[in-house]
Amino acid sequence: MNTKPETVGNALSDLFPELPANTYSHAAPAVMHRTQADRSDEVPSGYKQTEVGVIPSAWDVMRIGELFKSTAGGDLVSQRSSDVQSDSHPYPIFANGVSQEGLYGFSDYTENQPGSITITARGSLGVAFYRNTSFVAIGRLLVLKPKIRMDSRYFSNYINHGVRFAVESTGVPQLTAPQVARYSVPVPPEPEQRAIAEVLSDINKLLKAQEVLIAKKRALKHAVMQRLLTGECRLPGFNETWQTKQLGELIHLEPAGIYGVARQSEQLIGMPFATTTHINLNDSWNNKEMGIRYFTEQQVARFSPKEGDLIVVKSSGSAASIQTGKVGYVSAGIAGTFIFSNFLMLLRPTNCDARFLYYQLVSSRIKKNLPYLVEASTYPNLRISDYLELQVPLPSNEEQLAIVNVLSDMDDEITALEHRRDKTLLVKQNMMQQLLTGRIRLVELERTADA
Repeated sequence: MNTKPETVGNALSDLFPELPANTYSHAAPAVMHRTQADRSDEVPSGYKQTEVGVIPSAWDVMRIGELFKSTAGGDLVSQRSSDVQSDSHPYPIFANGVSQEGLYGFSDYTENQPGSITITARGSLGVAFYRNTSFVAIGRLLVLKPKIRMDSRYFSNYINHGVRFAVESTGVPQLTAPQVARYSVPVPPEPEQRAIAEVLSDINKLLKAQEVLIAKKRALKHAVMQRLLTGECRLPGFNETWQTKQLGELIHLEPAGIYGVARQSEQLIGMPFATTTHINLNDSWNNKEMGIRYFTEQQVARFSPKEGDLIVVKSSGSAASIQTGKVGYVSAGIAGTFIFSNFLMLLRPTNCDARFLYYQLVSSRIKKNLPYLVEASTYPNLRISDYLELQVPLPSNEEQLAIVNVLSDMDDEITALEHRRDKTLLVKQNMMQQLLTGRIRLVELERTADA
């Protein structure tokens, strides 16, 4: 009888069916072995208890300092650097940072070889990136250079998932090379390191592709909004002249919410309480839990938004935060479920489509004018009288609805893509938990034949 090996992709797809087909490009012969080691006090056969937890018996435990030589990045040599990559400046410069994986610029020389790992030592501490090219590190960015033959991608993934660095300094929080060197990590055999790294690389590629697609769809929506909301581009069947109205002509205003009280009594009703932090910078509601405060029945009737209301941030609460002018649309699903705070105001559209007005208020045409409508102070406040004088281009009701339908469909598509990406992220976290600790193993097999 012939025993055929199973591909990594097929086996992982069986265990993680939430992922799209063909996620895995690496299809080395492998079989999946799963342990329940994390669900029992007993150490199962083939596993052992270590300082990093229960791991396969074939794995070792080593300190990072035994695996890597640790160094810290130095100062930027400005005369040898450039903001743009070119033939004369081909090598990336990485600094402490997470955005763009810490990319700072480009250099005409290199100090570190491909296969190294960098770890952020200031700011967002302890974030590891695998570097697949020669590079320069600056600003005390930590660099781990392999001492032995290994797949560094496995260790960068494990550091991000399984290592929690304790900050020992009492001043500005930072990590040092000696601190990092003391931490222990599990060490699978090199072929298994590589197999795990390749699977996680495939899912990272999927996530990156999903992010790129979301960014493209957002850019397309932005361009369509610019043209449709100004009348520059007209939908088929519409040719009537647009009007221009002041915002104040189109809405009923509730200029401030209410704070309520913290303690319950028989006469008061407990309600979730929305603040400036519950509206994202992209003008959508987030999932942050709302606190409960207490209000009279009359206050609930007045300050609980209805479907189609627009909640606008009128005060940032902090000069350092850019929040003033954020807008949240109250859909049927959240109408009547919360009270809005005194840093927010309510616009109730009366002479136009509510969604159309929402799209106008979150358009770049309006957003770019907001800084001129804010009073500079400790708590930057929107000058409401000036805000209500904003000019709003207004087509017929029928054209408003047609435009809203186009933009809503684009929003729905973006939301679906974001949900798909978020689902992929959750699967990745589960996959890392299983693979990086050996609970699920990728074990190479040879083709065997039984007589």
